[in-house]
Amino acid sequence: MKTSMKWVALAAVLAFSSLSAAAHTGEKRPVEAGPIWNQADANQKCPALASANGGNWTGGWWTTQESVMSVCEIEFEPSADQLCESLLDNKVAYNWRGDNRWVQQNMRNLCAGTRDPVATISCFKGVVAVRNDWRLAIEACKAG
Repeated sequence: MKTSMKWVALAAVLAFSSLSAAAHTGEKRPVEAGPIWNQADANQKCPALASANGGNWTGGWWTTQESVMSVCEIEFEPSADQLCESLLDNKVAYNWRGDNRWVQQNMRNLCAGTRDPVATISCFKGVVAVRNDWRLAIEACKAG
């Protein structure tokens, strides 16, 4: 049965591969940088700080304590799991009626460990379109 589910999933992906990942911005947070004296100083310190913390500098910075502490605004990209979940809830129907308000655990079951959220969701949509069975679709399309 597992093999046939994978074939259903493969056929579904081929038939319904129109889902594309919209540009998705990650979480933005201030990260302490020590004193930043001016824009030129920020242009030096903030990109390095962002890189060291696995993010991207947004261009934003501000002083939190004069001559002591400033922060750089850093954007951190979401994980593939998080991106997958954000592309699902209230956007992708899990049955033929068009219901799209997902139970959190079902999103986690589908998205956990995915390396390609778009392919995972395309697979899911395809199986649901053919079989109208979200449980089967999760089982056929989840990572691993």
